[in-house]
Amino acid sequence: MRIPIGITKWLARWIPVMLPFVVVGVFVVRGLATPDLPKLVAPAGVTLPATVTTQPAADLAGVKLPPVNGTTTPDALRTTGTASLSGVVNGPGGPVDGATVRVQRIGATRTNDTVTGGNGRWGISGLSGGRYRVWAFLPPSLADAQPSLLFLVDGQKQSVDIDLDTFTGITISSNNAPDPPVIGTSTTLVVRVVSRGVDGGGNVRSAPAPGASVTITSAEGFSISGSSTVTTSASGDATFTIVCSAVGASKLEVVVRVDPAGSDQGFGVATSSCVTPAPPPPPPSTSSSSSSSSSSSSSSSKPN
Repeated sequence: MRIPIGITKWLARWIPVMLPFVVVGVFVVRGLATPDLPKLVAPAGVTLPATVTTQPAADLAGVKLPPVNGTTTPDALRTTGTASLSGVVNGPGGPVDGATVRVQRIGATRTNDTVTGGNGRWGISGLSGGRYRVWAFLPPSLADAQPSLLFLVDGQKQSVDIDLDTFTGITISSNNAPDPPVIGTSTTLVVRVVSRGVDGGGNVRSAPAPGASVTITSAEGFSISGSSTVTTSASGDATFTIVCSAVGASKLEVVVRVDPAGSDQGFGVATSSCVTPAPPPPPPSTSSSSSSSSSSSSSSSKPN
């Protein structure tokens, strides 16, 4: 068979180029397909390096580094910039005049304060970008229970409206012993009077109300031993002695007056339901002693 001259020239040109790749490919495939790889022998005059063995890394967990003198001082937060905040402060009765609005960048101690105008509007400029906490208050009764948290970009103008809640007046709590009350047994009832208000920092405070007058006005199922009107102590407690007279009784009514010139405020007081006294334990059984006595008598009457 005669091979065309063009194919002969192509084979003569590319066989020397492709032959090394064919040999390498056969070696790789054979090496991957059989467990025993070909043994490589160094050419004459070439010395192969000795076999290198690896050692496990040293355990440095017990190494203690000496302390370094000095302190790390982070960069101070920038508190001035070109951003601004504004809005309206509203209370239960509408816009609040004279309320303090406090803006504090989170991570900084410095605050920016302003006071609302007649329409409740406020505004603070010259703020830097960052995360801020914003709240408002007007002592002694209005405060922001949930301050706003926001992120401000330098140069941004953002509106924030604030709603204030009323924190004023008095609240009561009560406790009694024994619990539950037992019919016919004296029970100590303590009514604690606490007054709430907003301090100069906008914090809602609860404090005992000493000197307040507490009067039991209704005690269905109870009788009152002693006075029905008691003045609270320094801890705000008014202590009464009551006696339960009906099973299930648990409700009383009181009125509280903190300021002698003020008005009364009524509250309900609840105790656990009255219960009957526990039955007395049964007397010890005498049958065994009687049997013992009879046995002794029988034994003594037998003749010797």
